[in-house]
Amino acid sequence: MLPWSIVAVAVLAAFATVVAYRWHASAEQTGELRLQIVTAGSSDDLTLSPDGRQLVSSGANNGDPLSLRPLDSEVAKPLPGTESGGATFWSPDSKSVGFVAHEKLKRIDLATGAVQTLADAPVERGASWNREGTILFAPGGNGPLYRIPATGGQPVQVTRLRTPQEASQRYPQFLPDGHHFLFWIVGSPDAEGESVGSLDNQEHQRVCVADGPVTFVPPDHLFLVRESVVYAQRFDLDQMKLTGEPVAVASGVSEDRIYRRRVAASDTGIFAFRPDVSVKRQVIAQENRPGQ
Repeated sequence: MLPWSIVAVAVLAAFATVVAYRWHASAEQTGELRLQIVTAGSSDDLTLSPDGRQLVSSGANNGDPLSLRPLDSEVAKPLPGTESGGATFWSPDSKSVGFVAHEKLKRIDLATGAVQTLADAPVERGASWNREGTILFAPGGNGPLYRIPATGGQPVQVTRLRTPQEASQRYPQFLPDGHHFLFWIVGSPDAEGESVGSLDNQEHQRVCVADGPVTFVPPDHLFLVRESVVYAQRFDLDQMKLTGEPVAVASGVSEDRIYRRRVAASDTGIFAFRPDVSVKRQVIAQENRPGQ
């Protein structure tokens, strides 16, 4: 059984609706509730808050501010001060949003609207924020990952490129312990794929090969895209490796291994993805109910 809700995100839906139906996973039956809502952004950039209540996406046009949408509301609001923002990520308490704009890594406090510049970030290649107040990010198109305090400061290198075949490390995602993290390596076919690293040293090991960055979905699964299909597979957090067999949960989703992640997840188990252009664009929230 896969005990999560799922949100499928896109741009051009003209209405909201709820659909309940059943599906099978690992020979166990699960009910799902789907809710369709509209997002403002037209790019693949979107993230869910850790508490699973809000979604932030890029603006409708280049130069627009980020758009914040509660999942239980029909109204999205712009976030002033986030114009041209992308590569969004959330604070663990769901009270702040990090983003990259105008070659700077920034954060906005949602309660006050205050925007703070944290570090230089010439390109948008992803970031993650742990409960100890550390932000892990990729500041450039090529090279390793760096860390800074969530209050800003001098970036410190965390990972290293082990071979010339590793061109870039990007799209980090902290795992529950706050020290280990997943990240995507761009490079030759032998080097490219998802890896796991640690704040304690600069070593890393490969986790899997996929069409783009994977997404950790609590408590212990990874969502990965292969040939336009999203699969869920259990992830052993002790041994840091995949176990069991993958289960298909969605189709019509092509991953962008270079520039964007097209999936996101909350700590509550909500999973988000943006379908391909050829697929009807909508936002779908699914609440899995065991035994129904």
